[in-house]
Amino acid sequence: MKHRRLASLAAAAFLIAATAPAAADEIEIETVAFGLHNPRGIALAPDGSIYVAEAGAAGDICPFDFYGRGGFCVGLTGSVARIHDGIVQRVVEGLPSGGAQAQIGGPSDVAVLEDGSLYVILNLGGDPGQRDRLPLGVGELRGWLVRVNAEGEIEPVADVAAFEGTDNPDAGAVGGSVETNPHSVVVLEDGAAVVDAGGNSLVLVAADGSVSLLAVFPTSDIEYPADALSALAPGEGEGSTGSGAVEMVTVPVQSVPTSVTLGPDGSLYVGELTGAPFPVGGAAVWRVPLDGGEPSIYATGFSAIMDLAFGPDGSLYVAELAHDGLLPVLAGEAPPIGAVVRVPPDSREPEVIVSDERVPAPGGIAVDEAGAIYLAVDSTSAEDGRVVRISPVVVQEPETEIDIIEVPAAADG
Repeated sequence: MKHRRLASLAAAAFLIAATAPAAADEIEIETVAFGLHNPRGIALAPDGSIYVAEAGAAGDICPFDFYGRGGFCVGLTGSVARIHDGIVQRVVEGLPSGGAQAQIGGPSDVAVLEDGSLYVILNLGGDPGQRDRLPLGVGELRGWLVRVNAEGEIEPVADVAAFEGTDNPDAGAVGGSVETNPHSVVVLEDGAAVVDAGGNSLVLVAADGSVSLLAVFPTSDIEYPADALSALAPGEGEGSTGSGAVEMVTVPVQSVPTSVTLGPDGSLYVGELTGAPFPVGGAAVWRVPLDGGEPSIYATGFSAIMDLAFGPDGSLYVAELAHDGLLPVLAGEAPPIGAVVRVPPDSREPEVIVSDERVPAPGGIAVDEAGAIYLAVDSTSAEDGRVVRISPVVVQEPETEIDIIEVPAAADG
């Protein structure tokens, strides 16, 4: 009898321990740098430094009409910041910057080479043949991949924008006019890979600066409510049917690749923003073999991807600019609340890690060897951009103590 009762108490203790949560995962977010100027892509160095491409604050040369966009301001306010031990130092300044209000372009990504020098990609956003319309000193490097040495000296490497002008890889697609916007760079064994958001392409920059095509990302057709499309572009939608049913129309949507990273399998992974009407959940991550194979979709279900990074466990981390879609943001109806999404290597099913006011408008993401996530946020702020660190924290629940009372055995018989 004694042994049976003790066994019952032990079983009760097991059941309580099994039904009570032993641990709960929480997200801890802390700011590691602030006062950044439109922070975009970020990179981690072996010494723990964080490098941030800052698109800058445009400039004092305005109003300037560039590509038909009035109110455009340009200048040399772009830079690259280094964050180390809580100190922000701009290791290169005077890079071209331009734009209007929150839409400012300039240095959009940075990557660290083995010798400690940096690759920096400078975006453009238009026809490369129009760069000579920009003021002296502003247009020369827009659309270029440059290299920055330890002394902060800038060496032009490749005119990525010019490749779009001469080859226009997506010429056969809907809206495939000559338009370039080099946006992200990753270091390869012998050169670099760059995505062109305007050209819907991924290119290889060889060590000698020559540029060749790796992949073109296709336009996709989506079903979209006609009323919503009409509000976005008057005259394109037909409105409702009058019967109460929502009329859907087929809309071609460009890929607009914004990010590239090297995967643990040696392939390149490319994230897309998508073009208008920026369907919520309509963005994908593509896998592109370096051996010349065709690109294939790796994961889907994202909104407005800005950057990608792999973690030490093989998970892919995705930074979304606006988790609920860009249209409300562009219409001024909602702030750009972003998200960090994890894609496990086994299921490839996106899991939202965080999406709230703590991660507004992410511009770049990186993950260190310990699994901590570094995220550039407020990427559309010329004064108040930040870098935050996101650390998964395991909160241990207190153990449930159960007193086991010895019960005297009943007398036999």
